[in-house]
Amino acid sequence: PVSGLYSSYAMVGERLAAATAAGTFTSGAYRIRIIDEEIYDPDGIVSISTNQFTLQAGTYLIWWSCPGYIVDKHHTKLYNVTDSANVAAGEACKVNGSTQTRSSGMARITITGAKAFEIRHMCASTKADNGLGENAHDSDMSDNIISWVQIWKEA
Repeated sequence: PVSGLYSSYAMVGERLAAATAAGTFTSGAYRIRIIDEEIYDPDGIVSISTNQFTLQAGTYLIWWSCPGYIVDKHHTKLYNVTDSANVAAGEACKVNGSTQTRSSGMARITITGAKAFEIRHMCASTKADNGLGENAHDSDMSDNIISWVQIWKEA
């Protein structure tokens, strides 16, 4: 339950089976992160389709986080597909050695009608197979939310 400033909360993201890597991260342009599951949305404030999440009119706080594995530098951004506009940049990250870091960002937005959004991600060095995220859980572990977007709707 949400109270006070926020009336609703939702979380969307990409869920991977245990020990499944997120895929090749190719440098040179922004890549659209997979958003394929409503993880939590009891009030129905968000819908997802083709890696986009759609919100109706209102004011929202949006927080996202995506991994990059052995890709040198990487960063994310929130992109408004409906209006073809950048909304906010995520943090720029540096990956040292065989490590994974996460680019996260946060934005408060007010929209007057339905808008579709994407999380876009860019890296400096291509990494095959698991550059979009290393999910090193053993096969006996549960699945993992590799990239996620949390959304709070203001009252």
